[in-house]
Amino acid sequence: MNVHDCSWVEDRLDAWLDDELDEVERLRLETEAAGCEWCAKDLEANRKLRVAVRQLPTEIQPTRDLWPAIDRQRPRLRAWIPLAAAATLAISLVGGRALIPAPTPVSAETDWRAEVQTANASFREALDASPNLDPAVRAVIEKNLADIDRAIGEIEKALEQNPSSALLQKALVAMEQQRSDLLRTITLSSKAG
Repeated sequence: MNVHDCSWVEDRLDAWLDDELDEVERLRLETEAAGCEWCAKDLEANRKLRVAVRQLPTEIQPTRDLWPAIDRQRPRLRAWIPLAAAATLAISLVGGRALIPAPTPVSAETDWRAEVQTANASFREALDASPNLDPAVRAVIEKNLADIDRAIGEIEKALEQNPSSALLQKALVAMEQQRSDLLRTITLSSKAG
């Protein structure tokens, strides 16, 4: 003998109404509900409720246009306020940059620059004193050095505009290192050859 379980029917009622139960559960629910007056009433009440809900309109139009009343209550900005704010910002950015002096190089940076210049000058002298260097190779080397020097100049100009940029500072060090490496490699290979 089966014992009726109202909570089992109640737990699956929504799934039954939405036609989401498999055939076995659907038949069991209908059998259980048919054998229990309370479950049958609950099932019928939910069915009627679902029908009534489906008959409700999905969209309700207001009886009048609401926008004019909303628009009247919005705060109004005076037309000149955004322009004044933009002008103030522009003046503070431009003026602030002019008032703030560029940072002075720290001694480590000054020392590093002096060492790089000394090393590059030494390598350049050795390169210029290399009589065995093919003129075509020398032309390629000079072009590469000019490209590196041009890149360094552009980075230094950008650093004048944005002296605190870590990215630009790293790029400058990398380009200086590339120039030193190129000169050192050429000098060592011309001495060996």
